[in-house]
Amino acid sequence: MDEFIEITKQLKEQGNSWAVFVKKEAESLGLRLGDDISLVLTSPRRREYVHSLLYGSDPYMFFVSAAGGRRSRYVMHKALSEDVLYQSMEKEPDAIIGPFLTLERCLEFQCMAEKELPEGSEAELKAMYKRFMLGE
Repeated sequence: MDEFIEITKQLKEQGNSWAVFVKKEAESLGLRLGDDISLVLTSPRRREYVHSLLYGSDPYMFFVSAAGGRRSRYVMHKALSEDVLYQSMEKEPDAIIGPFLTLERCLEFQCMAEKELPEGSEAELKAMYKRFMLGE
């Protein structure tokens, strides 16, 4: 039996309220209707940060920012979240890509972006990030 389940679900409307249905997940934890269940709710954007807290690992994550328009300059950063990083930057970046859980993965992505997308748009960088994280 799993200790906890991490899943992203869509909010549904149920009468005058919003609901998240968790029957399958509760059953897989051995719970039944009427049992208490503990939930940790967060936005998908902060999922990796909360995940690191659940595992007791370093809550800091790595990000790559892109700035410079036509000839992007990619810079690595370490921050608690994308929001914290964005607020700490003096100049608004063209994009913030991440999170990466290790410095090595962040560096690998930065090098790949510099090589393959020297003038990458935010959409192109996010698509590259998705492929990178999926191992493609």
